[in-house]
Amino acid sequence: MPKLEEADIYVEDGVDDFLRSITSVKRLSISSDFDSGNEFSISFEYLKMYSQPPKLLFGLLEDSPKLGDLYIYDYSDQHGYAPFSLNNISVPKCLLDNLESFKFKGYKATPVQREFLSFFFRNASRLKSSQSPHGRN
Repeated sequence: MPKLEEADIYVEDGVDDFLRSITSVKRLSISSDFDSGNEFSISFEYLKMYSQPPKLLFGLLEDSPKLGDLYIYDYSDQHGYAPFSLNNISVPKCLLDNLESFKFKGYKATPVQREFLSFFFRNASRLKSSQSPHGRN
């Protein structure tokens, strides 16, 4: 049976169960309004996320030490997610060791976005290319 290597999905409910079922996927584009702090034992090399809950994003980053490309669209606190602080979070290994390409869209200069981008650029030591707008888009 062929292994699924790339997926572009929207998950309405059961994001944890779904992510546990796609262990062969290396390239994922995901949109989900449901947060999760669980570990998935999945390692992505490419990740694109749309209006993602912060805990889900950081859970996937933590589980993907070989992540080389990350695209984030509309990282904000305006979707009713539980408050999430970056103060005492450990830096995902992918930021320190592998991530080479980063794209961020939907920048509105909110305090949450500024905190996230500051954390991100402070720790992403292997970046070769990044794109994040300096104004509204």
